[in-house]
Amino acid sequence: MNIKKILLSIILILGFNTSSNSQVPSYLPKNGLLSWWPFSGNANDGSGNGCNGIVNEATLTTDRFGNINSAYSFNGTSSYIEANVKNYPLKGEARTISGWYKANNPILSKEYDFCLLNYGNISDPINWFKISFYRKGYLDIQFNSNIYSSQENYFNGNWTFFTFVFDDTNNTYSLYINNVYKLGGSGYLYTNGIDNLFRIGRNKLNNYFEGSIDDIGIWNRALTPQEISALYNNSLGVNEFKQNTTISIYPNPTTNVLNFKSNANMINSDYTIYDQSGKIMKIGKITHENTSIQLNNLPNGIYLLNVENIKQTFKVLKE
Repeated sequence: MNIKKILLSIILILGFNTSSNSQVPSYLPKNGLLSWWPFSGNANDGSGNGCNGIVNEATLTTDRFGNINSAYSFNGTSSYIEANVKNYPLKGEARTISGWYKANNPILSKEYDFCLLNYGNISDPINWFKISFYRKGYLDIQFNSNIYSSQENYFNGNWTFFTFVFDDTNNTYSLYINNVYKLGGSGYLYTNGIDNLFRIGRNKLNNYFEGSIDDIGIWNRALTPQEISALYNNSLGVNEFKQNTTISIYPNPTTNVLNFKSNANMINSDYTIYDQSGKIMKIGKITHENTSIQLNNLPNGIYLLNVENIKQTFKVLKE
């Protein structure tokens, strides 16, 4: 009986680990992935490495695709998430940190620093890494006692993609915003493990972030520009439009008309089309089992189609 219990426990553990790994979408680089928090209903680590986040007063909210309970909202005064990231790069080791945020303008706050995320020994600025916003909305990077600023206002209420890369082969850093290189240079990034907690939305000086955050990922290597572009452009790859047992979209790519095929229980469901920044471009309703969606008024590009009550977002290429 004891042997059976042990075997059953092993099976359950293996099944759980398999489920965790299956959360990672195909466009997300697996090589060197330490943690990935998709914030889909909770702050669990979707990488399969078990670095689950502890939520402190942050609340689930709608993500950039309109999916409910798929991102976290931070109130700017007391909410944050923290996690113990296993094998986080220390000293001068390579790393990449990426994710999405929507920053509110904290016009009533007297603070001058609003922390997006941070890691390391806060009592020693040389060993501390931080990404935060200056009061003017500038996105700043701080490490090795230096502050590097984007000099652009990102307190605009729009979903924004960021990626920070440190390459230890030549000791260079880079910051990308919405897949565009914004700043970089030479520098030495040193962090130690005195404080192992990776904090999202707050630092230990109680500088809090106000807005929404989603899809935070950490790698122990420098992602390439091509990988960063894939992260930005491929919430779902063009070839990953799952032919759900009840749903299909075609043609894709398309020129003017996108056909949405479903079964009868989808009739009267609302749909929303977003551009890559999260801006709503078109709203409509599924009226038939075969509904034609007119895209002729949209410029050529990549769009995201979200349908009410479906936990899936379809990527659409208009040519």
